[in-house]
Amino acid sequence: MEIRLLENTQATVCLGKSEDKCDPEKCVFEDKKCMPNVLKKEKVCYGKSYNECKSPCKFYGKSVHDKDKCYYKYENTEELKLEQQLIAKEIAGFKRFIKILKNKNKSIVFHLAEEINKTNKQLDKLIDKKKALDKGDLIGTAEYLKVAEDIGKLKTNKISYEAIIKSIKTLDEKEDN
Repeated sequence: MEIRLLENTQATVCLGKSEDKCDPEKCVFEDKKCMPNVLKKEKVCYGKSYNECKSPCKFYGKSVHDKDKCYYKYENTEELKLEQQLIAKEIAGFKRFIKILKNKNKSIVFHLAEEINKTNKQLDKLIDKKKALDKGDLIGTAEYLKVAEDIGKLKTNKISYEAIIKSIKTLDEKEDN
């Protein structure tokens, strides 16, 4: 199964683990956090300004004002190759994980679309019933109040379903950009 492939990445083995569960083969425990070894070298340099960028890092910006231009300086090609293989494996794992999560979002959207359709049918029936009660001068009766309350609940549910769908679509649009 595809999810098993994710279990072999350093990120899934390390992130969120306590110090005693931090696997020393794939992880390093620093700053009270278990993180993948693949990030250890980059963490030393990441986000440093020109003045903060010290060995083993090197500043590759065009100007001292450039941000995020401090990178780890590899000592040899072998080290670089091993790191790149690890990075490629981690990225592939994350891409598979993102694909699974997107599929999960689609499942949610399909389910909510069905719920909205059911809600619309129930709303139509209740609105028709309310109109019939309006014509029969039954406004204010217990039955009328119950129908009005049910209509309100269904509309609230529908709005919440639509809000979830909208947040999923917004997330998809952000990723497309």
